[in-house]
Amino acid sequence: MPHTLKVLADRLANDPDMGEPSALPGILTVMIDGDLFEDCPALAVATFVGPTGSRSST
Repeated sequence: MPHTLKVLADRLANDPDMGEPSALPGILTVMIDGDLFEDCPALAVATFVGPTGSRSST
């Protein structure tokens, strides 16, 4: 699982708006399919889109 999180962190560094809006303002959720990474369960990772994020919370 550490490799999966590193890959996700690298992708988020390049695309901080990656993910779907959640019910909470400023929070995006990225789903990781467990089938894509060996020995990793399916994960839902929530990220905070701060003032530098380009998505607006409307």
